[in-house]
Amino acid sequence: MASEAVSATTVAFYPVPAVLYFLFLYISAKLTELCLSRVSVGFRKLSFDHRRNTIAYLLNTFWTTVTLVLQLCASPILAEEYTFERIDLIKLAGLLVSGLYIFELTYRSSLRLPILIHHFCTLFATILIVCTLAKTQHPALAALGLLWIFHASTEQSIFIGLILYRLQFSRHLVKCVLYFSAAQSLLFKFAFSIYLFIWWGLKLAGNHQQAMDIAFSVLFVVTLTCLMITQVYGSWAAWSIAHSMENKDKELKLNLDSDSNTE
Repeated sequence: MASEAVSATTVAFYPVPAVLYFLFLYISAKLTELCLSRVSVGFRKLSFDHRRNTIAYLLNTFWTTVTLVLQLCASPILAEEYTFERIDLIKLAGLLVSGLYIFELTYRSSLRLPILIHHFCTLFATILIVCTLAKTQHPALAALGLLWIFHASTEQSIFIGLILYRLQFSRHLVKCVLYFSAAQSLLFKFAFSIYLFIWWGLKLAGNHQQAMDIAFSVLFVVTLTCLMITQVYGSWAAWSIAHSMENKDKELKLNLDSDSNTE
């Protein structure tokens, strides 16, 4: 028993921290719903589906921020300062994001197809990187994982904008946040994607020593391409909400001006 090897793919391995994390996500979702039901009039007016979406946005905002802090602590790895502690931080960041996305898939009543593709691409890429790292022991994969997770851990502004939108905060504030978040999110995603491609090209693309290395590179490029398409959709959706609100406000102002002129 003491010498039994345990890997990332060991079926009988029972990861206690991961199980506790899922349990904590469930409890925190229930507590968030209870608190919002007591303090927010806007939340009480929402439908069941929109309530769950709002709670998911709040959980995403908190846990992606925690993930971002872990990544920043591990960021010296991008200067090839590899340590076991930093690689463990990256794995923990991957676990937080993966658990959050799986919980969201089960918690929310429905998800649009681009969001489903986004979540599945992120989960697949995280599993792929962890398994390939365990197999090849190539430390540059850990840095690749760090850069990949930035796609998930820099979306707080979009979640905040959607929370404000659902809870019926000031329309001017909501529009400003959504416009900003759409631009910021898309800019960050393209920047990290370019960094990912450069890192992969310099550190991994020319290091195909096993068949698994070639398979990883092919899957990496395909998955990142799909992920970027969904990221463009996410930014476009946030921008569209803000633009629609702005158009409605203009129409309302025109109607009011027309009524006042008639009088």
